[in-house]
Amino acid sequence: MNRPFQPVYLFADSQLLFWQSGDGPFIQTLTQSFPKEDIRAAYIGASNGDEPVFYEMFEAAMRLADIQNCRHITSAYSAEEKQFLKSSDVILLAGGSVLQGWKVLEKSGMQDVIRERREKGAVLIGISAGAIQLGLTAKDEENVLELLRIVPLCIAVHDEQKEWKTLKELTGRPGALFTGIGIPSGGGMVYHPDHTIEALRKPLIEISDGQQNLIFPVNGD
Repeated sequence: MNRPFQPVYLFADSQLLFWQSGDGPFIQTLTQSFPKEDIRAAYIGASNGDEPVFYEMFEAAMRLADIQNCRHITSAYSAEEKQFLKSSDVILLAGGSVLQGWKVLEKSGMQDVIRERREKGAVLIGISAGAIQLGLTAKDEENVLELLRIVPLCIAVHDEQKEWKTLKELTGRPGALFTGIGIPSGGGMVYHPDHTIEALRKPLIEISDGQQNLIFPVNGD
């Protein structure tokens, strides 16, 4: 089913999957306009080596949103998994190693399917490494990686103890004409279809042209 563009959700960690906001679980609001009986939710665990315990956490979060039709899309990426991903309404990119997960997304072709589903109105959720992968770029020990670029920002997560050192390096490179967003532990961000940014639970740090600003959530804990 094709829908208008949906917001993209970037979480520093898994806390927001179980956050109680307003009248109930925040996760319910992500698909409130979708027909409940036919929602398919895909979990991509490449960044954490497809650890089953994290998929079980995903299933538990989806149950809070009354979503029962879930599937773990593994790094093996079978034909059945690909078919499920190509028809998914919700796609979650898990946390772990940005580089490890990105190599799988590139080699398998999952990255193209994720972009296609975005165009057709799927809800995308990135947790930790997954949130970074939905953005523009990241830095490993030697290289700067070009990522999914669905969110046109450089994303960093739970790096507040290091004062967002890597994010500052990326946004400060010569020719780096993009904005960086730091999402602190327990916090999240919504990138809306109109290109506006919403902070969830915790203030976001915005770095652009060497300047730093805070983006405050409308509602905290």
